Amino acid sequence: MAIKSQSAQSTTKKRSAIPEGVRRAVRQRCYFGCVVCGCPIFQYDHLTPYSEVQNHNEDNLTLLCAMHHPDKTHSRMSDELVRYYNSNPHNAKSDYTSPYKIMPDRNIDIILGGNRFVKSFTNGVGEYYCLATTAADESGSYLNSFATLHAEDGWVSLSMVLTDRQGKIILSVDHGEIISSSGVWDFHYEGSTITIRQGLGSILLDMDFSSDRCVIRKGLFLDSFLNGYIVNSKGLFPVVDDESSNCIQNSYAANGRGGFIICHEAHYPSPRTVNYPSGFGFMYWVPKV
Repeated sequence: MAIKSQSAQSTTKKRSAIPEGVRRAVRQRCYFGCVVCGCPIFQYDHLTPYSEVQNHNEDNLTLLCAMHHPDKTHSRMSDELVRYYNSNPHNAKSDYTSPYKIMPDRNIDIILGGNRFVKSFTNGVGEYYCLATTAADESGSYLNSFATLHAEDGWVSLSMVLTDRQGKIILSVDHGEIISSSGVWDFHYEGSTITIRQGLGSILLDMDFSSDRCVIRKGLFLDSFLNGYIVNSKGLFPVVDDESSNCIQNSYAANGRGGFIICHEAHYPSPRTVNYPSGFGFMYWVPKV
């Protein structure tokens, strides 16, 4: 009778997922970016390989970007050098992460609190102000845009400034180039979703951002005078002097100069004023006191 040989059982444990609490602790320690270059798009790396330690201890994990992670894996960068940067993260030296570039696209679909913004750039050039407010300084009155579409040679990119409740910038996008505050409680850009938290269960920013789409479900656009906009699940709320107004829901702002603007009479007394911000789909008028 033929005797079947017994195959050796694998001694390698099935690799478990890194617990979210551990991942968050690593993000916080590494200041939300690759420890080598500061890029806010990162991967989790075991300093001592998982195959040797068989665990996800926080002190054995670091953050590396898609360029520096393979450099370590393929021995183009020594383990000792990675450990040095793990102890001296790039973003610890700055208030903001290094930039990450989202490439321009032919069109960008903008949805803020359920309100959609659409702009067709006939000649493939120009700007469209999705959310704006008026302001003034020593040089005079001007328009301050929190979210702007830019078109150049038929390619469209997005600029945005998102803040906390005190008007401090937590995320900035300049023609698609993203930087995030390294001083927030938690920042995570996974897939196309960006999440910034000010504490456990307390979300400051919840958005999807890719080359052709920006959807903000929760976020703040406030200047130093606490004028601007609040976005949440109910809709979009204009804010003046830290006081929110009626909710704007399910609107469709297409073409023209821009979508929504908060216009202060103190800055532009009448439509005959030079550079009066006309051409917006919605204007929230603030009378002069």
